[in-house]
Amino acid sequence: MDPIALAGLGVSIVGTAFSVPVSVLAWRAAHRSAAADQTTSRIEADRRHGELTPHVTITARPGNLDHVDVWIELSGPVELGGLDAITISVRDDIPGRAPVSPGGPSAEEIAAQVWATHQFVHGGDGADEHGRTVRCGALRVGQRRQFVLKPTRPPHWTSMTGESWQAERAEHPFVLELVGRKDGLPDWTVPVKVELP
Repeated sequence: MDPIALAGLGVSIVGTAFSVPVSVLAWRAAHRSAAADQTTSRIEADRRHGELTPHVTITARPGNLDHVDVWIELSGPVELGGLDAITISVRDDIPGRAPVSPGGPSAEEIAAQVWATHQFVHGGDGADEHGRTVRCGALRVGQRRQFVLKPTRPPHWTSMTGESWQAERAEHPFVLELVGRKDGLPDWTVPVKVELP
């Protein structure tokens, strides 16, 4: 074989041998770059979501009888514009309570009990049957909605009086948890401690 042709064949084989690893390296670099871009995009989206976290102002005043009138205002941020829907729940101070004795209350009874000093008035403002949760429609920044709370009663399986129940519950902060929804964005969960009159 011609030495020049042989040398050309050798260069061609060596060139092909080097091009495969170079192609693999180029693919890896492109893959890493795409992964870095995704990470950067996710970090930016999380940062922006955090900036748009709803600011909520809650005002509570004595209402009729032993009820409490509560105004929930979406006070910011202005860039948010508003929320499409808000779910407001009385937060349990010890979530996931379970039965502790045979023959005692069932898990369903324990879950149905509102373990705070107050609950929403059932049926009023769309409150659920236990008075734990209400659903609020769309709310723009600067708008507010009024809801009514009433004192909770002790569980039927205890011998506590209403006064002793309220005194025990008053040792825990009253917290409302708001879940805000806006189309195209992940939900926000905002707990707010409320000073009741």
